[in-house]
Amino acid sequence: MARLFSRLESRVFRPAMAVFTANDAVLPFPLRQALDRVDARLDVLIYDAFPLPKAS
Repeated sequence: MARLFSRLESRVFRPAMAVFTANDAVLPFPLRQALDRVDARLDVLIYDAFPLPKAS
């Protein structure tokens, strides 16, 4: 599974995200908004799964 996701990341996700984020002016505003919401939600899910330790 790790190998599959690694290959998908390098061959599919990374190039696709480079296209989406290379020039924000190219993206229609609704798509830019949707990508921003997905990004923010992923941040929340990752933080919920792996919360940062509290500073002491």
